[in-house]
Amino acid sequence: MFLCWHALAPWMSVCHADDSCAAAPGCDEAVHFSRVMQADTHTALRASFLVRGDADEVYTALRDAEKFPEFMPNTDEVTVLEHAEDHQIVSFKGSSGPFKSEVVLRRVADEHSRRIAWSLVRGSLKSSDGFWSVEHDTVCGASRVTYSNTVDAKLPLPGRLVRSFLRTSIEDTAVSLRRRVASNGTWQSEEYRKRQKKSR
Repeated sequence: MFLCWHALAPWMSVCHADDSCAAAPGCDEAVHFSRVMQADTHTALRASFLVRGDADEVYTALRDAEKFPEFMPNTDEVTVLEHAEDHQIVSFKGSSGPFKSEVVLRRVADEHSRRIAWSLVRGSLKSSDGFWSVEHDTVCGASRVTYSNTVDAKLPLPGRLVRSFLRTSIEDTAVSLRRRVASNGTWQSEEYRKRQKKSR
């Protein structure tokens, strides 16, 4: 889930030929990775994909973080801790297999530009600065979603592991977001429904 491109050197590109980094975004359903860089404990990612739906509806789905557990992959619980006029402080708890994480983010939503930016307040990571943006792609007749995030995970991680995790995570998010928008905000993931059954 994921504004700043930090000048941290030396960066190592972990975009390989099969990562679609060099390919210009088209009108297909592929996730296009325009930037995947790694240096020590820092990873920076930028990717974009299309969603067949109104740009305002897509933006709303990404803005309303408290509903993320219903459809976003690896998102177990979201709590809005503070709701101010110009920002929200939001707690995200997630899991992937045996691994669990919790971060508290400061989120700033700009309805005019359809952009949601965030920065880390505290949590499992050392830092995280990123944004979601949504724009109408007139060529493709759909909404183009851009995800950007620069993360300091505290510990150095193998490039291949990072690349694989990021690719899978963003691709799963694209699929889930498309389903959510196509259902007019009603689709819920199987993962969410299972959690709901267990809590009863």
